Amino acid sequence: MERETAQIHSDFPDNQEAYFLAAERIRAGDKAHYEHWRKKVIYHHGDDAYRGYMDAQREAMERHRWYLSEKQGGDVGELSAAQDWLNHHAAEFRDFWKRTHTFTVDFPPPLLEQEQHLGNDFY
Repeated sequence: MERETAQIHSDFPDNQEAYFLAAERIRAGDKAHYEHWRKKVIYHHGDDAYRGYMDAQREAMERHRWYLSEKQGGDVGELSAAQDWLNHHAAEFRDFWKRTHTFTVDFPPPLLEQEQHLGNDFY
């Protein structure tokens, strides 16, 4: 995991992007891995990718709420912050996610014909 994190920081010169991807990779645990040549976090299943996307989006909205509340000097409320985030930051977040994340339906790789006779004990 540390090696992947170091690779992420070298692949993304923008510290904010690198920090986000490294945190996402750690949060995903064994549900994803980082591929240097693609420069993407690869989720092993679509459901995990969707859950990761929704969790990351919710966290971004919560940070935005904190930022707006600090700026205003009081709590702006969840709905107000979410609407502001959707209007000003959601498209950029979605584009970044699409550029840096994907999922594969072939993980683990399908069994080779000669391995199928070994049964479930092989993996």
